[in-house]
Parts: sequence; structure tokens; C-alpha cells
Amino acid sequence: MKMFQRFRPSRWLCLAFLVFLSSLLLTTESLARMGGGHSYSGGSSSGSSSGSGRSSGGGSWGGGGSSSSRGGSWGGGSSNRSSGGGWGGASTYGRSSGSGSLYTNPNYNSHPVYSYEEHSTTFIEIVFLILVIYILLRLLTQGSYSGKSTTIRAKQPEILDKLNLSLDNKILTLKQNDPNFSKVLLIDFVCLIYHKFYSFRGSEQFRLLSPFVSKIIYDQTISNVFYRQQRIHNIVIGKAKIINILGWGRTDDIVIEFESNLTLQYLKTKEKVRLINREAWLFGRRTGLISPQPEQMRTLSCPSCGAPADFTDAGECKYCHSFVQAGEQQWQVVKIDIIDSQQFQTEDPGGYVEEVGTNFPTYVQTGLEIHASEFIRQHGLGDWKSFFIEFGEQVVKPYFLATYSAWSKGEWSKARHLVSDRLYESNGFWMDEYARLGWRNILENISIQKIEISRIDLDKFYDSLTVRVFASCLDYTIDNQSKVIGGSIKKPRHFSEYWTFIRTAGVKKIDNEYDLKSCPSCGAPADKVGQTGICEYCGSKITEGQFSWVLAVITQDEAYEG
Repeated sequence: MKMFQRFRPSRWLCLAFLVFLSSLLLTTESLARMGGGHSYSGGSSSGSSSGSGRSSGGGSWGGGGSSSSRGGSWGGGSSNRSSGGGWGGASTYGRSSGSGSLYTNPNYNSHPVYSYEEHSTTFIEIVFLILVIYILLRLLTQGSYSGKSTTIRAKQPEILDKLNLSLDNKILTLKQNDPNFSKVLLIDFVCLIYHKFYSFRGSEQFRLLSPFVSKIIYDQTISNVFYRQQRIHNIVIGKAKIINILGWGRTDDIVIEFESNLTLQYLKTKEKVRLINREAWLFGRRTGLISPQPEQMRTLSCPSCGAPADFTDAGECKYCHSFVQAGEQQWQVVKIDIIDSQQFQTEDPGGYVEEVGTNFPTYVQTGLEIHASEFIRQHGLGDWKSFFIEFGEQVVKPYFLATYSAWSKGEWSKARHLVSDRLYESNGFWMDEYARLGWRNILENISIQKIEISRIDLDKFYDSLTVRVFASCLDYTIDNQSKVIGGSIKKPRHFSEYWTFIRTAGVKKIDNEYDLKSCPSCGAPADKVGQTGICEYCGSKITEGQFSWVLAVITQDEAYEG
């Protein structure tokens, strides 16, 4: 929240004195975070997906992390509290860090992960400084505000337009060379590799990834003695987004930004620490490849024969006996940058803050009308307006009410058939965390005021529609004694979110598509859909959009960038 203030001359003198005094006394440790921003779990949102209900107070995950890792990005050391950091090691993995930033956005320029200095500061000086700062701040702010408060978007729409249009054009070029390319499937694949990379790291199973990681990363990982002393589990990916597409020479290169939280365990001491990470991964492959069919993009399988992944240390498939070289038949991990890594802490449920971003204008994709016309043409529909009204009434509103009802009641499994695997897992993590602490976030009297289309993505396999939902509700958190510990049971909270729905391309509307209580495949009650999204009645996986719309991503309004 930016406050435009007018200072009288005396206040400017106070401000100058405050700066001077701070420079003399405030010689405590300085901690400079790589990337220049908070991670998605840091209370102030930074572009994360998969929101944890409304409890985060406008942020997408609301973790309120602390205890920054000082030693860099990767494993090493015996404790997360050591100066080497629990994640420890180097900030760049794979290609040399001298190869340049993975981002086109200048806000993402590479810097040392942390810089840390310690100076001696006496207790009396600190107390005196705190008192002086308090008095001067009171003088600076007392009666000084005039005008309306204005919330400033992190990136202005014109900048986002240029970045997103450039990225869309690169994706279009990629599709022209690879008709099977799908953003939805690529994100599924990179999330699979991310999850397996950390799950297998330090164990014999890591060899199963040999066709999917570069030789440099593979060799560095299996030879790292510290990784053999650690295990990583309970991996939750909150965000996976294409940031940039590079090259067009001998290789196709795509940069993916991840935001995740995971548990790092030290095998010798049995110590566990929950970390929140923000990372940039560079995936590459030989130019001219055609992406595999959806089944192979969602499973760890041999790129040559499609059999379940089982490779020798030399990279030979035990089924077809082909030697699979990373990047020659499928995407491989080329470089990993750990932008930020912090120890996880659940935020104070009473720390509700005002919504940020609700007053932003809806961010609309460049050329949206063209994409809408193409969607109508491909599906043989009459006109966009009629379709979108029906989509809002029969998909968006019912899904919105059903998912938030399941969240509020602490019965997230009842929304399993409506959401993607990643969204179910990420919100399930927060529900479990709240349950562990004896909290429950309740949303009541939900009212949807408006739904606006923001983005349309079409490819050979999937349709994706992103809408902005404006709503209000009573939003509060109670403890296990039903005492309100955050929010308000009287004052409605107004907010907006961007919701992305996906569905298999070419799916026609079927009779029970919008019946939220039934399996869209067999029509049986949707009361037996397991953790994997498979209906126990018919055995169909119904959370990948083959039969009906699936809610894939929730992004907070202040974090949405198209």
C-alpha cells in the first residue's frame, strides 16, 4: 500500500536526522536476498499459484517464512542452522553461472544468494535507536497524509504486455515446429521431473532420471556425498510457470520458475526442516523434436519405447535396450538456479491484512478476441458471449462455491474431482497444516459479483480458460475451541482471484458434465475419487480434463501476470 504524503520542512529535517543516525548506529547484519523479492510463502504474495483459501490475506500461500538459508542453494552441511545453510552449496547447478540470467525480466538478474556481514552493536545503542526511530516516525506520520491511498502493481500492464506477447510469439513458433507442444502437458512434465529429482536425490533411484537431466547435473548429483545423508519428501509445488524461451539454434530451451515447499531430513540426526523454495530451471532438448503423446508427458517412461523408466547407470533402457541420451528425445534439465530458500513457518492467523490488488484492472491477454473466435470456431459454437455466460453460470460459479465449501468445512476430498492434482495437493498441504495447529479457516456468505475472461490458450491437446472472479465473503479463522483468532465474523471481505480451467481439446458438452456430484466419465456418485483422481467405480482418471473442465490454478489478483 503506497501512501502519498506531504511533509512539512520540519519533517524533512527529522527524516534527514533519522537517516544520519541510522547510518551511525544501525550496523547490524545485512541480509540481501537473491532476486530482490519475497517468495510465495512470505506473507506478501509474489506471483504464486494455488492459493490457500482466503486465509493468506491476499497472498497466494501465506507462509510467512523465516530463517533464510545463508550459504546458498543446494544441499550440504549437517544442519540448516549452520552458516552453510541446510540447503547449502552453490546457487547455480548445471551450466556455469557465467552463462547469464535465465530471465528477461531485469528483476530476476542473478546475484549472490546471500551476503552476510556481522558487526558489533551494543544493547544500549539499539534501545536508544529504537526510541529515536519511534519518536521520529510519529512526527513524520502525524497528520501528514493527504489524498487517497493507491495500490501499485509490481509490473505495469504495458510491461507485462510486452513480456507476455514476446513469450506467446515464441510459443507460437515452437508450436509451428512441434505441433504436439502443449503448455499444460509441459507443466505436467516439468513438475513430474522436479518432484522425482528431489525425491530420488541421494538414492539409487536417481539413475531413473538419467534421460531427463544433463550429464553435468547427473554426475554432480550422484557424486555429492551430502545428498546421501539427506532425504527430501512431502514436496508441494505451488507454482510452475514458463518464464522465457531461449535459443532456436541447435536446442530448444525453456525456463520454468518453481515455487515449492518440501521437507529436508538428515538421516544421521533424524532432524527435519520444512523449506520454501523459489527456483529457476532451464529445460532443453534437441531442435526439431516432436513432443510425445500426453501419456508419456505425465509418466516417467523411456522416451524411446514408452515403457516405465528403468535404466542402467549408462542410460540403457532395460526394456528396449536403447541408450537414451538426455535431451535427444525428450526435455532434459540443463541448469538449476535456487533464487531463494527459507525455513517455513505458518503465519499468524490473526495477522489479516487488507486485500491488495482487488482494485487493479483485469489483466487481459493481447489478442483475446482472436483467441475467443478461434475457440468458438473449433467447438462449433454460436457466439462467444452466449458461451461465456453459460460457462460462468454452469462451471465457474458452481466450482467456486463447491471448492470453497469443501475448504471451509475441512473436507477438501469432496473437491477432488473438480481440481487438478497439483492444486489438490497444494491446498491439501495447507489444510493439513491448519489441522495440525487446531485451526480452521471459514468462508461464509460467499457472493460472486462478477466474472471476466482474462486469457485463452488453445493447443492440439488442451483448451485453457483463465477468468477473474470478483467475490465477497465472511472470512475468519477459528481454533479448536471455536474461538475466532483471525478475520471477522461480521465484516465481509471483498477480493478477486484468477482461476484457470483446463479441458481436453475437442470435448463436447455431455449431459452430466456440470453435475458436480457425479463422475463425468461413468455418472456414478463422485464420492469415491481417490487421492490420485481416479474414480473407483469406473477406474477413469477424471482430474486431467478428459471428460469435463478441471480447475488447475488459482492465482491472487496482485500476483497475476498473465
